[in-house]
Amino acid sequence: MLSALGSTPSVCQMNWWTTRGKFKEVGTNLSYRMLKKISLELGRTTLYILDRGYANSQMLEWLFKFQQDFVLRWKKNHLLVHHLKGEKKTHLLARSFRPQYSRLVQDKERRKIKRISIAWASVQHPDHLQQNLTLVIVRDKKNFNSPMYLISSLPVQKQAQAWEICFSYFQRWDIEQAFRFGKSELAMESPRLWFWENRLKLLAIVALVYDFLLHLIRNWKAAAMIIIERWCHRTGERYRNASIPLYRLRLAISICLLFCLIRDDSCLPEEQHIRKYTVYWVGEQPHQWCAVFYCPCGCKELIYLNLLPTAKPCWSLTPKGKKHGTFSPSVHRIKGCKSRFFVIEGRTRWV
Repeated sequence: MLSALGSTPSVCQMNWWTTRGKFKEVGTNLSYRMLKKISLELGRTTLYILDRGYANSQMLEWLFKFQQDFVLRWKKNHLLVHHLKGEKKTHLLARSFRPQYSRLVQDKERRKIKRISIAWASVQHPDHLQQNLTLVIVRDKKNFNSPMYLISSLPVQKQAQAWEICFSYFQRWDIEQAFRFGKSELAMESPRLWFWENRLKLLAIVALVYDFLLHLIRNWKAAAMIIIERWCHRTGERYRNASIPLYRLRLAISICLLFCLIRDDSCLPEEQHIRKYTVYWVGEQPHQWCAVFYCPCGCKELIYLNLLPTAKPCWSLTPKGKKHGTFSPSVHRIKGCKSRFFVIEGRTRWV
């Protein structure tokens, strides 16, 4: 994933590997090939943000080999070398450097504002003494969280450079959220295919869809918000306070496409043939897709209700005999007449 401060991430390169079968591979080999490919195509124009899972001597060796700039969160028990303090564990070495500057920042992960302080020092890694590194120590002023140790290939002479390294690492939360969306919402973590070649094809298609959604938010934000508000409006206090534009955009596009298909379905009568006070539903028992009927207020507007439980918002239709049924929950129009009503056993009850 490629991102910048204050911008939407984009898909730069995606590779997949497996530990089973004849295509099994070690994950570090994949990291090496990706580093090599990106360094050849982009040169030294990117800054790598790496979490503690990559805090090892081998990763540092590859980054130095391809001459790439990086910010790496270091583990507190790993060794570092200081020209005056000698070789010590990172958390012991960091005690010698008191905070120099502090400021208020927004913690995206915990959704709160907190005050943090920073300090920095020039260090080396025991296996790469010829390479100079910068250790940036980020502390929580109220000690709610343990100190964060960042090592970088970028030199630091002023506090602005130290803050830039700190905020660059904070940007990695957007990348974490992007990976979470890919694994959970797009089901990258569990493809239901047996053969490895078919899995690669499916994941490549999913990656294209993923990049398309990010491209919409990045370049056509106004159009994306119109699609979201029209086809995936917020209901409920918790949903209104949640910041999940990517989830809502995918759901809104899927509902929009579904309703377009339903409108063209031959099972649905034409609009001029739809009678008042009659509900038409599309699907086969027990799989119902959509319910269509005229608004009972008399505004002559058609209402389409989604009956698929996997898409939100959705309603359930419970038949009562052959001529009546109950919708749950209530129907609340946010446009047009803005009427709200219940349909209980074929009768309309206004709210």
